[in-house]
Amino acid sequence: WVTSIGNATSLRMDFAAGKWEGSAIGIPYNIVSASKEPKQAFTFLYDDESDAGPYPISATSLIEEGSDHHLITLDKELCKLYEVAYAVNTATGWTGVSGAVWDLKTNALRPVGWTSADAAGLPMLPGLVRYDEVEAGVISHAIRFTVQSTNSYIWPGTHRTSGQAGILTNQTPMGARFRLKADYDISKFDPKMQVILKAMKTYGIINADNGSNWFVSGVPDPRWNDELLASLKTIKGIAFEAVDESCLMVSSDSGKADLSKCAAISKDRSLATTATPLPNVAGCDMFPADNVWNTPIDSLPVHANSAGWVANIGGGTSFHMDFASGQWEGKAIGIPYNAVNASKETKSIFSFLYSDESDAGPYPTGTSVKIEEGSDHHLITLDKEACKLYEVAYAVNTANGWTGVSGAVWDLKSNAMRPIGWTSADAAGLPILPGLVRYDEIEAGAINHALRFTVGQTNSYIWPGSHLTDGVPQKLNAFKPPFGARFRLKASYDISAFDPKLQVILKAMKTYGIINADNGGSWFVSGVPDSRWNDDMLSLLDRVKGSAFEAVDESCLMVSVDSAKADLSNCGVTPKERVVTPPTVAATPATPTCTYSLSMDAKSFAAKGGIDNVNVQAGSANASSCTWSAKSNTSWLPIYAQAEKNRVVFAISRNKSGTARSGTITIAGKTFTVTQSQ
Repeated sequence: WVTSIGNATSLRMDFAAGKWEGSAIGIPYNIVSASKEPKQAFTFLYDDESDAGPYPISATSLIEEGSDHHLITLDKELCKLYEVAYAVNTATGWTGVSGAVWDLKTNALRPVGWTSADAAGLPMLPGLVRYDEVEAGVISHAIRFTVQSTNSYIWPGTHRTSGQAGILTNQTPMGARFRLKADYDISKFDPKMQVILKAMKTYGIINADNGSNWFVSGVPDPRWNDELLASLKTIKGIAFEAVDESCLMVSSDSGKADLSKCAAISKDRSLATTATPLPNVAGCDMFPADNVWNTPIDSLPVHANSAGWVANIGGGTSFHMDFASGQWEGKAIGIPYNAVNASKETKSIFSFLYSDESDAGPYPTGTSVKIEEGSDHHLITLDKEACKLYEVAYAVNTANGWTGVSGAVWDLKSNAMRPIGWTSADAAGLPILPGLVRYDEIEAGAINHALRFTVGQTNSYIWPGSHLTDGVPQKLNAFKPPFGARFRLKASYDISAFDPKLQVILKAMKTYGIINADNGGSWFVSGVPDSRWNDDMLSLLDRVKGSAFEAVDESCLMVSVDSAKADLSNCGVTPKERVVTPPTVAATPATPTCTYSLSMDAKSFAAKGGIDNVNVQAGSANASSCTWSAKSNTSWLPIYAQAEKNRVVFAISRNKSGTARSGTITIAGKTFTVTQSQ
């Protein structure tokens, strides 16, 4: 990330006493008693990601004179912070790109996916360098800075301007935090500048917006010594390092940070699972003891959407063990697996349909490998030497080589998940083998892990899922369960009438629960086909109905959104859940023949930049079913595609390159050209 921003690029204080091209340098703010201040309604371009307001503003309010025109107002009565990007007073009223209202007495973040007045979805005022702090001799907070080319976002960021959510690359994500290296010598700088540099060592700097690389934000003030500020240009990007602050996160929807979790990072945590034998296949533990699959959930609270999810799957629908000793329509019932020494096994490269979400491999594929005989053709192979798990969906050996829909390789010694948004060999992005019921476990008298099951209709996904087949990320539906949702057999359900072997399965359902991992028959529980199963006995579990289950809220277990590590010690209190609006699900229309046109073909900007949008018109008898995508060819031309509004928004920053520039956006296969003068 440091290299992508610029190892040799100078640090730049983007605030001063002076001016640049007649404009004050920096981001000012206003302090008011909002009860006495005029308030204005704003028309926001991103109205669906903005707080409605009204916002306190008067004729004397200070607005940033740079291209972003930030308006920041602090209500000192209620300690509320009002922030607007691109605030402009027009003939018809106040407009802006986006706006956010922050209650400074809480740790609430923006909803995941939402912007604020900053591209990362963060508040601005808490990260600005103020002269009063430097004068007092200490800055006790992280500092805001900008990066030209970014990808995705990480906590505490909630919004991205490029890339895919949850998929990190060598480009810095929004929300990433850096610190000045501890061994960097700051003694040569003026004492006032050392105040800023000490804060960069202790609290760091947070990537909050797109802009010039290593530009640090502050408040313009006539008391700044611009020459002293300019002396910090001698510091280069290589003097910084990115820190992993994921351990600080208490909840993905809160800015609360818990340092005690990070202090214990190198210590063994005492979990309820550590005294229980780990699930083990062919000498390999099925992930660490603190993995979510191996964590009991019998003490967790019931999820707020439990009743709706259970009813949708089918409260009166019978449970079905989707594994047996027999066959159905001439095919073995269940998902087999292979345990091999991969160093001695033939390996093959797969051609995957979802190649951008699959691990390249190669995958062990001996001539005798067992593949699921059902429609999904899962190929599961465990390398018992390295304890790596290879899983493929729809594995087929063709004349041209092995093909599959998707594939994933899992290191069973780690808690790493699939990148957010990625599938695996399962639709939810989860591993398959750790959730299968195996006869050997029944024979041993205990199943010490959650079980995999399928659902007919799903919507979105929640941790530990990473992928969806329907719905919108982070937008839960009160009726359709998300991938990754975990259910348990109610504690009050009497299992004493069942055979002791079946009680082993039912006890696991009470203690570890079942995880929604794929689309399929509702309440179908997955297992390994085995000639030792008593199929008549398994069929007795049809007596168990969906109404005997409840969804659990396991969000408190989550240590990090990109890790399957689960921490039961975090679940001492009932976790709070974000209020989400169920998406509207329309009936699937007939596939139309779509043609597209744009409201304009090109746009020119002056050097100071600006913002605009181009509308996309679809020509079809059923135009509402037409889908399109948009992509920019350059980092200085960030875009925001709003398919639901049939438009693409583009915001152009000030051109500081010294030369005119041109970029293109490909929208629905059409080329849109943007030029900017020097």
